[in-house]
Amino acid sequence: MDVQKKFLCPRLVDYLAIVGARPTSPRNVNSASPAVQVPELLRRYPAEDHKDFPLPLDMVYFCQPEGCVSVGPKRTALRDATSFVFTLTEKDSGKSRYGICVNFYRPIDRPGAGATRERRDTHLRRESWRKSMEKSSDSAFSSDYRSNLGPSDSERESRRDSEPMSHLTASRLAPISGDSESGGSHSPSPRASRKRQRVRNHSLTSLCLLSHHPFFSIFRECLFILKRLIDACNENSSPRRVGASRQINSYECCYPSVWGVLTGKGILDATASVVLHDVREIETWILRLLSAPVPVPGKTRVEVEVLSPHIHPPLNFALPDHTRFSLVDFPLHLPLELLGVDTCLNVLSLIILENKLVIQSRDYNALSMSVMAFITLLYPLEYMFPVIPLLPTCMSCAEQLLLAPTPYVIGIPASFLMFKKNFKLPDDVWLIDLDSNKVTPPSGDHEELPPLPEPEGNILKNHLRQAMQHMDQALNSMNAPNQSLPTPSHSSTTPRELGNMLRRESLNPIHQTPQYQQVNLGYNPLQRGDIPYMPGPGHPPPPQSFNPFIYGNDVDSVDIATRVAMVRFFNSQNLLVNFTEHTRTLRLYPRPVVALQINSFLRSRPRISPFLQKFARTQAVEFLAEWSLTPSNVAFLRVHTGVCDPQQIGDKVKWFNDNLDPIVFRVWDDNSSLATALNQLPQPEQPTDESGSDSEGENNSTSSSYSSLSDFVSEMVSSDLSPSFLASDTGAVGLSTTEEVQAVYHPPSSLQIPGEVP
Repeated sequence: MDVQKKFLCPRLVDYLAIVGARPTSPRNVNSASPAVQVPELLRRYPAEDHKDFPLPLDMVYFCQPEGCVSVGPKRTALRDATSFVFTLTEKDSGKSRYGICVNFYRPIDRPGAGATRERRDTHLRRESWRKSMEKSSDSAFSSDYRSNLGPSDSERESRRDSEPMSHLTASRLAPISGDSESGGSHSPSPRASRKRQRVRNHSLTSLCLLSHHPFFSIFRECLFILKRLIDACNENSSPRRVGASRQINSYECCYPSVWGVLTGKGILDATASVVLHDVREIETWILRLLSAPVPVPGKTRVEVEVLSPHIHPPLNFALPDHTRFSLVDFPLHLPLELLGVDTCLNVLSLIILENKLVIQSRDYNALSMSVMAFITLLYPLEYMFPVIPLLPTCMSCAEQLLLAPTPYVIGIPASFLMFKKNFKLPDDVWLIDLDSNKVTPPSGDHEELPPLPEPEGNILKNHLRQAMQHMDQALNSMNAPNQSLPTPSHSSTTPRELGNMLRRESLNPIHQTPQYQQVNLGYNPLQRGDIPYMPGPGHPPPPQSFNPFIYGNDVDSVDIATRVAMVRFFNSQNLLVNFTEHTRTLRLYPRPVVALQINSFLRSRPRISPFLQKFARTQAVEFLAEWSLTPSNVAFLRVHTGVCDPQQIGDKVKWFNDNLDPIVFRVWDDNSSLATALNQLPQPEQPTDESGSDSEGENNSTSSSYSSLSDFVSEMVSSDLSPSFLASDTGAVGLSTTEEVQAVYHPPSSLQIPGEVP
């Protein structure tokens, strides 16, 4: 809604949260841990809500749309962290907030019989063991040790085949009851179930930023940097690093870790001073980031030093003014790549004509960005109905939103409809599958989709095809000098492959490279800078008629060309050109009321197409008539006058950076011990399980780390994802005292300009 543009939140970032599954409580120690659990809020910063924007409690479902998944170590998904975007729209005010999420699988303790009770009494047992050792012989020591301490993980592994399982352990490792999706009566053997339960030693964990501002790529970079800082401190404070002997390796699960403390599992005591110090350093870094101001559109840019400038260049935040296109920090052309030009325009026509649309994909990132791209392509029109780029599968009663009587555009994971077994999609909903490039019409009676008016429809298709062809040629020329980069190879354009291309090298995001190469969220992980156009022998240069759309050979320029093509399409003879001549202003205050004289408008068109007859009666056209009186963004008017240069209307900071006043904001402290931990962090290696075996030879996994979607849905069905599973106490409080927080955390209360920032 337009109300979003009238309010600029002075805070760059509102909240930072850690989401995942809590450790098994003592009362549930004898029950098997489900493969999929309800996500919970493990940590939040700041601890208190902002008065103008309380932290939505249901944001945890958006961070892990298909639940908190636990997997084994030999999953290829463990090698990469994934990122995606979601939106939270306030029902009353219409304000949208953006969530940027980085998901990864974090090693957790392997479950054992009485594990929780053993952790609680570890120190008492060790003291008892030391005293008995002084009074006992070797044989007595061995007996006392076996009776007072539970077997280690390695001992359990060596004895599990030679000794029968006790009744307690067998009941704890019993498979979860529940019908499988396939409806088969065959259940896994007890041995297979026990093995499957034992190897689930990695749990899905989310780092999430919530903000009013759509700096998706740079926020994503911040989260990867934070993850690397936590990994460095976690490794630096491990028992091996602090001088512990190899004999206590089986005791490491009881030793507090940085990740354990941040996720609510670790218990700090006097022996964990290193961990406590590192946690406070990380929290200080987070609170400083949350104190950063937002740039003033068209006036300032905020250079945030998240690391030392010698390690990582400052992150450059800037917003375009009202004479440029609004910031779109994601690949706007993504639907064109996924669906093709023809299918993409058909879907866009369905949205324009106010149909109900459900878009699904297995890839969260491709799904959410495709939904946002479709809505953005409507500019200067505005979609007046609900838009949900990503609706979580694990959210209770989420399917009820699909029963809304009004039009909507909602994105759902591919598991959504399979999991909601008792729900039937309404018979007036169009289903678009990004994975199969398939559009399924409603099951009930529906009108045929009218074609776009001609010749405007063909002109638009040609412009979009040539823009995409030009971008492909540019990317092909970029691939040659970058063959040494660790980029995946892709033979076709599918959401799964694009999802891999959309995610950056997650394990090592810190490089001394240009900013746009680091934070790129485009479908190609290579640099987004301009490169010379070099047509190949089989690729002739674009025709002369396309020249106004050729602004540069990079992804950003193609997005500007796409937006310009859409603006010109809406302003064509057989659509909305000079439509304000047929409006009448009925009221200006307190809110403009403008009436469009539809019959007069239609008679003025050279050709009255079925598409135009429906289009003229949509709420988007009605809103445009009112909004055009005092538009909050005039880029479309500049395009109408022939201005097409990205230097003048482009939304990226590289096109107007020199005209902005810099504001330097330091998050990094040169005296911080984080630098030492970061320098000692080894380069990422092949993930291994606790026995040291590598994870090679596995096939590429899905976003849920399951080879089959039906297998994953079966696991979800057999798990309890009801809201009653949520703990009443989130435990989302920082370790620092109130005085320490106030000394670091200073969220801005107003917009800041140079001279006002200390």
